[in-house]
Amino acid sequence: MKVLIVDDEKDAQDVLKSLLGRSPYQIEAIATASNVLEAVQEIKKFEPDLVFLDVEMPEIKGYRIVEFFAQIDFHIVFVTAYDKYAIKAFEINAIDYLLKPVDRERLHKVVENVQTLSKEKLMLNKYTKLLENIENNGRETLIISELGNKRVFNLNEIIAIEADGTYSKLHLVNASNPFLVSKNIGFLERMLPQNHLFFRAHKSWSVNKNHIRSYSYSIITLTNAIKAKLSKYKKEEFKKFLGEKVY
Repeated sequence: MKVLIVDDEKDAQDVLKSLLGRSPYQIEAIATASNVLEAVQEIKKFEPDLVFLDVEMPEIKGYRIVEFFAQIDFHIVFVTAYDKYAIKAFEINAIDYLLKPVDRERLHKVVENVQTLSKEKLMLNKYTKLLENIENNGRETLIISELGNKRVFNLNEIIAIEADGTYSKLHLVNASNPFLVSKNIGFLERMLPQNHLFFRAHKSWSVNKNHIRSYSYSIITLTNAIKAKLSKYKKEEFKKFLGEKVY
């Protein structure tokens, strides 16, 4: 069994490597990665059978690794210091989980469980609910596939999303021109976390609450003086979104 350990803390990597080295089960090789993007490269190169994935990491949360693969053909075991993640891991039918600090007997049991599983490739949809169920309200980034690459946007830098036919424009804080994305606004809206940060103010506009500066009957003024449309059918809902009392 080839194993990849993904953790941003070197000490945590070393502890897990040491425990695996004393496992009664045959471990062919162990590789490590310190963040999700590095892990993606290691998985493509190393082709592990089992990935121990730390949930809480900077930049990109560990559970979002599934966004980078069209198919998951390796087992994932979540490693976390937080019980809430362990519970969520079961909700998405994940293989198993480990709580930090890792218990040796518990680790050996997890490895045993993985070895007894079918050798058939795992289906991606087994993990897709991860993005819906694990800390969905706390997501801080939007990851978009463009020309074979993954572009990571911090939600705070996105002022608004504007529809442009089958494409969309991302209006960004530190950009003079919008970033054109080959995805429609509905697709991007489904990728956004359900954290009440963005509001679909018009069929052509989704706006970031933190960048709203003022609004009138049909126009929302945003950061960088961007003008977004406000549908007359959305105005009352928009007021509630802002926390206004509606009479």
